[in-house]
Amino acid sequence: KRDADEDVSHLYKWNGERWENEKSVITSRNDGIVAMTVFDGKLVVAGKFHNSINGKKVDNIATYNGASGQWDFLGLNDGEQGTDGTIRCLQASGNRLYIAGDFQYFAGALTGNIAYFTASNGGWGGIGSPFGLQVDELAAYNGKLAALGLNSFGQVEIREFNGQWSQPVSFAGFEQAKPKTIAGAGENLLIGGSFLINGNGTSILRKENDSLISTGNRINGHFKLGQRGDHAFVWGNYTEQNTGLSNINRIETNAGELAGYLFFDKDQNCTFGHDDVPLEMVTIRFTDLNSGKTWFSVSDADGRFAAALPEGDYSIQVFPGRHWINPCSGNYASRVQRGMYSFVSLGQFIPPNISDLEVHSTPLLPPIVKPGDKVRIAVTVKNTGSATVNGPTLHFKHNSKLIDFSSDPMPDDYKNGEATYSLTSFAPFSSRTFLITITIPTDANESDRFACEIKTGSLFTALDAHQPDNYDTVTVKLQNKGKSAVVKAGMNGDKVDAKIRSLSYHVDFTNIGSSTVNRLVMLDTVDYKLPLSRVVITHLYPPKANIRTEKGNILVVEYPNANLSSFEANPAFASGFVRYRIELKSDLTPDDYIYNRATGDFDSRWSASSNMVTVLVANPSVSASRKSFQFGNVWPNPASGYLNIQFNAHTNGMVSLITADGRVVKTIMVNGNAAEISLDALPQGLYMITTPSGSGRIQISR
Repeated sequence: KRDADEDVSHLYKWNGERWENEKSVITSRNDGIVAMTVFDGKLVVAGKFHNSINGKKVDNIATYNGASGQWDFLGLNDGEQGTDGTIRCLQASGNRLYIAGDFQYFAGALTGNIAYFTASNGGWGGIGSPFGLQVDELAAYNGKLAALGLNSFGQVEIREFNGQWSQPVSFAGFEQAKPKTIAGAGENLLIGGSFLINGNGTSILRKENDSLISTGNRINGHFKLGQRGDHAFVWGNYTEQNTGLSNINRIETNAGELAGYLFFDKDQNCTFGHDDVPLEMVTIRFTDLNSGKTWFSVSDADGRFAAALPEGDYSIQVFPGRHWINPCSGNYASRVQRGMYSFVSLGQFIPPNISDLEVHSTPLLPPIVKPGDKVRIAVTVKNTGSATVNGPTLHFKHNSKLIDFSSDPMPDDYKNGEATYSLTSFAPFSSRTFLITITIPTDANESDRFACEIKTGSLFTALDAHQPDNYDTVTVKLQNKGKSAVVKAGMNGDKVDAKIRSLSYHVDFTNIGSSTVNRLVMLDTVDYKLPLSRVVITHLYPPKANIRTEKGNILVVEYPNANLSSFEANPAFASGFVRYRIELKSDLTPDDYIYNRATGDFDSRWSASSNMVTVLVANPSVSASRKSFQFGNVWPNPASGYLNIQFNAHTNGMVSLITADGRVVKTIMVNGNAAEISLDALPQGLYMITTPSGSGRIQISR
């Protein structure tokens, strides 16, 4: 409404930990910086401002050389530089920087409101303007320059320059066309706005040669298209309704978008209706029918998923868990066309009245745990059946030496080291997390292991459709891994058999900064050499996360509300974790190495990378720690953290570990050619392993 009372600084920079003001650089009492880009290795800022930097005048445009740390004008000298009016957009193309807006002179020469500056010789000039009024945006693509501006009547037009200016881009045949923003993407021009053709709406068009093609994007809110080199992106305060993507995202112009919903199809009509239930955090796999290559996506809380895929025909597989059947096989294939949306409804069905709970527990141990420290244990219960659960109990029993028990939520009963929780109104396909806090004894030493067990009540377990996962164990202990923000571990050891069919990883992250971290993003790159079948998140904390995969092998886990306290302030509440499993579709290469590393971004203020996890692929014929039984092969033997089993044939049934005195201490359900068993809570000694096709003895060594 009016100018500021005193000059305001318009530029901030990130110093690695926080934003700080670039004082006395670009200041004004109005307007300020409108556009920024990188050109000739320098930062360029432009808009409406008049300043003196290092004794040199800058009028509406200035450059920053990161190597020298110096600001400068754009032109030959500070008498012949800048513009006489507002610069609204910048676009680098080849060795030229194009500058457009609402001005007539650049560097003292009459250029009209589109000018250019050449990096090699510092020359400049104008290419004329096709618009009667201002130019708002520029884009470069396929050797051309495109401009969006206002004609003499104040109407938005888009024109292209390739030696001379073209006629306006025609939207003939559209019932509605309101272009607002443009960007170049390789050989195509992208146009954003609001468009309706043949009754179908879209927010982005792709101009390919002389044709305008609807991409099918439906963007709600305010957005702009942007460009860096040949790559385009969309940013703003928006949500894309097909995918749930928001705020800022790449546009994959050489791919098509395959999106849809995964849901419990109650009436089995293969369409997502109001009464159907979205299925969250389920892996969807897309297989190119021609090349056999696979890509992945993960459904969100609304059951939505999306993947940018190369053009081609795809089969689709989902993995919602046991009991599920697919009544809509015709929907599980799709053709992907470049630059366009394909949409599928993936209905799944589960028979009614199936009762099935599964429990998982993992310690939330910070990198340093000393005697007398508080630690936390995350216990998650999932209702993987089709029946609402009312009345069963969950029991958590801890080692008698652990003290000061508390939990969120509080138990219904607690005595003799056992907490009991009632599970009421527990809806199908949902999960609940119980956060246990407990104190390690002050006289604990490094060799101590404090085991806890979690199980559902015996009355419910007897009726459960899959009983082996109604029980779990967890161990807490002292540790000193240094003050590490991200620690990654391979759960299969440092050597695996070439015929293994799954690899498991565990990533711990701790806020070692000085203040609370509200948002955490964990990136984990899966080794590109792995013949991926799918990636499955098996357990995580905090329990609410947005999960996706990028470029097929980058796992992204975003915790929007991590709320991790600083390690110094409260170490017990500074940590979280994610555990996932990679399933493989073929053998690995013997004597090869598999490399993986995780990176955590903490509130976009600082980031940290984990240790590199290296696994050697062993030739099964020379694996010394491998032991053969009638049913297959087991390794390592002796074992410590995890036990791997490779069956001679597809196996469906229960695998158990039994102590020398006949007690069953571990059971898992197997349906496949391979399995792994966690041994973390079991003491060393000899054990019998029993399977549906045979048994044998293994040794656990600590």
